[in-house]
Formats: sequence, C-alpha cells, structure tokens
Amino acid sequence: MKKTIALLLALLFVLALFACGKADTKPADTTPSDKQDSAPADNKDDDKKDSDAAPAGDEYGSDQTLASGFGLFRDDFDYSSMKKFKVVGMFQQMNAMYQALDEYFNVWGKKTNCDYSTFDAGNDSDAFINTIETYAGQGVDGVIITPDSSVMPRVVEVLDECGMNYMPGFSPAVNNANEYTHPFVGTDNYAIGETLGGWLADYAKSIGATTEDSGLVWVDWSTSNEVHLRGIGLYEAWDAKLGNAKEVFHYVDGVSEGSMGEEAGYNLISTLVVANPNVKHWFIGTTAENMTFGCVRALEDYKLDEGSAVVNNGVDSVVKQWDTETYTCFRAGNAIPVATRTNAYWNALYAFMAGWATPESIWPDCTPEGETYAYVVLNPNMVTPEDYQNFLAWGDALIGYDKYGYKWDGTEYEAYSILDHYPLLWTQITEDPINGQFNKN
Repeated sequence: MKKTIALLLALLFVLALFACGKADTKPADTTPSDKQDSAPADNKDDDKKDSDAAPAGDEYGSDQTLASGFGLFRDDFDYSSMKKFKVVGMFQQMNAMYQALDEYFNVWGKKTNCDYSTFDAGNDSDAFINTIETYAGQGVDGVIITPDSSVMPRVVEVLDECGMNYMPGFSPAVNNANEYTHPFVGTDNYAIGETLGGWLADYAKSIGATTEDSGLVWVDWSTSNEVHLRGIGLYEAWDAKLGNAKEVFHYVDGVSEGSMGEEAGYNLISTLVVANPNVKHWFIGTTAENMTFGCVRALEDYKLDEGSAVVNNGVDSVVKQWDTETYTCFRAGNAIPVATRTNAYWNALYAFMAGWATPESIWPDCTPEGETYAYVVLNPNMVTPEDYQNFLAWGDALIGYDKYGYKWDGTEYEAYSILDHYPLLWTQITEDPINGQFNKN
C-alpha cells in the first residue's frame, strides 16, 4: 500500500509569505556561492559556535519521521547557532543534471551556514575513491556522493573506514552483496522507465506510427544497473500499451562511446538510423540530457525529427530552449524538482553531522518492516513545453529560491512518497528483455 506525503514545507512557505507580504522576493542568503574544485578552506575560527552539540529536547524536533518534516529544511531553526560544517559534493563526471545539483547544494550551504565545495572526478573512479581519504584528512564533515554505481561498494567501504558522514545521490549506497548500507532518497527506477515508455507509446499512437515504420530505443549506460533498470521499465511499458516492443526495440549503450556527452548520443543514433532505413519514426528514451541533445541532432540531420520523439529523465537544460520557444523532437521529460531532491539529500546529511540522527534512525516511516534503512521515494512527473514552468516554480517556491523566474499558480504536487517496500531492484529481475543481462560487477 502506498501512502503519499503532503509536503510540510509547502505550509511553511505559505506561512512565510503571510509574514513577509511578498511572494516573489528571493531571500538574500540563497544566492549560490562560487564553486571550488578543491577542499574547503580551513576556516578554523568559524569551526565552532557557542554550541556544537545537538539542540536539546524538541528544539529541532525529536520525531524523525519524514511526515513530520525531519531531515528537511527548517525555516524556524537558527543554523547559525551550530558549527559551520564543511561539505563537499562529489561527482563522478559533471553533466547538466549534476550541475543542477551542485547549484542547489550551494544554496543549501548558504541557508544552513555551511562551507560547500565541489569535486568532479572526471569519470575517474580511482580519483573519486582516493579523494575521499584526502577530504577526511582535511577535516571535511560530510560528503554527498554520486560515483558510478559499479564502484559504490568500494566507495562505501572507504567512507566507513574514514568515519565520514555521507548521503548518496542518484545511486543507493550498497555493499558487495547489493544490500543497502545507508538511507536513500531516490526514485523508483523501473517506474521512471515505465513513465518514459508509456509517454512514448501514447505519442506514437497519437501520430499513427506502425510496427513497420517505428523504432523504440533505450540509450543505456550499462555500468549503472539503476539506469539499465529504467530501460527495462521503458520497454515493458511500451509493450503493455502497444504489444510490439520485441519487433521495434533497439538497444544502444553510451558506455561504448566512453561518454555521456552530446557527441556520444549523436554517434549512437546516427549509426542506428543508417542501419535501419525503413524506420521513419524514432521513439528514444535517454537518461542524460547532453546525450539527448545529440540524439535530437542526429534525427534532425537525417530529416526524421518531425515524426519522432525523444524523452529524458530530466529537463534541466531543455527548459532553456523551451523558455525561448525553441522546440525540437525533445518533446518531454521526467521531472523531479531539484529543490525537493536536494532538500532531502542535504538536510539528512546535516542531521548526521549535527548528531541529531543516525543513518539507522532517520525516517522510520520510510523504512519498510524488517529493513534497517529508509528509502524516500521522489515523485516524478512528465512535463512538456505546455506545463513545465508551473511545475518547476512549485519546487522552488518550497525553499524560496527563484532559479527560473517562473510564476507558480499555487497548484500543489506530491514531492515524496512512502512505500511499504523497497522499489524494484535489478537483482529481482529474472529476465532482461533489452540486452540479455545486467552488469553485476
């Protein structure tokens, strides 16, 4: 059974509006600071305020459920009374999605009185792992990690050896047995794929595409089992609606190009188009916007864009085109406001650094019976050029940060969900219809 949470911060935001009388005023302390690619400065004089200890009693809140708002930002708490924590966002390789996270981490650093800096491993997993040890020696209090999921078990080992507070980003923290080792704020990856595949199937049906002239594509990143699971969801959702996935499906893997960049997407789709001249309508699902733009450009070059559609799990970059009324066959995307995602990432980590909670105690209402760690599910929504502005404005309104300058009409969306089970994992898949087997290394 699924219970949906109405986000507590929405109420706090409304109350703040009545207090201030200005709904469109950006708080003075939310402008992102300049990013750094090195460890934070020592700032020894700022390390401690009068109290480093956790607040007594219910000053912050002893109820650690997500429903109570624990592990999310509190407008009524004085973060300047706490130690000035040093936090690093660690990224496997910067892309549009990670740049958006990084921007909001800077915002959260300002709002919670923390020193924030950025590390980009340049797709070098060894550098990612070694830098954790470096940061531990430099007094960093916590990290938010987005390594390649194939090395996550080793990353977790090193973090534990260093005694470092952390929160995982897009991939859950797991050990070599693929067991959760930490709370996770994330998506139901199979359900994300279902959303993308279902949208594409509806679009294909709306334009009268047939089995004979259609191609369904998943642009995979095969070293990430989470990304691969989305591809299975896409395939099976399409098949449930149209019944012809086996006949029209094509699989390509960005790992073969060694990049999630635009050129990789262009090369993969160009090759596919040339090899399948009978296909007039391409329906493509992707998981990185840079690659999405490459797919779009390939379809444009081969004059196949008007009868095709590309969708992505994310719209952080394409909205800039939509803002200028520039429309391509990148027709829709699965959107989760960066504000709601990073709210939970950052403020759970803050609770660990402050000693208010442990990875085992936080969000008990999101911890399935018999399990140790919470799984907070972020609700996605498919957005198009017609409705994206209102949706993204809602997310930013929750934290008083005006990234986009869009107007919010007051429509409420569901930010988080509580499941009575963990979302489907790749280890629970007995048959892989899109390329035979998962990467299980």
